[in-house]
Amino acid sequence: IDLRKDDVTVGSIGVKNNNNLTTGGNSSHAGIEFNSTSVVPLGDYNLGDGNTKWKDGNFSGTVFDGTSDYRAKENVTPMASAWDYVKNFNMIEWSYIGEDKRHEGWYAHELQEVVPDAVSGVKDETDEDGNDVMQSVSKSSVVPKLAKALQEALLKIEQLEERLAKLEQ
Repeated sequence: IDLRKDDVTVGSIGVKNNNNLTTGGNSSHAGIEFNSTSVVPLGDYNLGDGNTKWKDGNFSGTVFDGTSDYRAKENVTPMASAWDYVKNFNMIEWSYIGEDKRHEGWYAHELQEVVPDAVSGVKDETDEDGNDVMQSVSKSSVVPKLAKALQEALLKIEQLEERLAKLEQ
């Protein structure tokens, strides 16, 4: 993926394979290359063997899929109720400062109180120069809780429909 500013390519995001930045394939490093001079490693990982792991680095971005094969899992138990999690979500709509596009979701610091592993960063954090260090949300960490709460809601609806049908007889 090319990073552009004022129609000029200033860098690329991809996977480092044999010291070349690529966009896919089985590789051992991911990074960002600026002005074709260096690759900033995001972390080491291993693809395709059910042991996908990030280490030795921080990664911020969108992960579209991840290993979910049953062969990579242990200590599996049914998921606990997510009903209270979802009831406590403060859902908001907003636009980013200076943009018109509308978004939906949460304030990161509020979501962090309900689902800590879905949020990176610290509320109101600033760097040594006083610049804001923004929090980020991994929406994919919230999806299982939403799915579980939906299952619970559907079960309650089915139970209420059965009760209502009996009362109407």
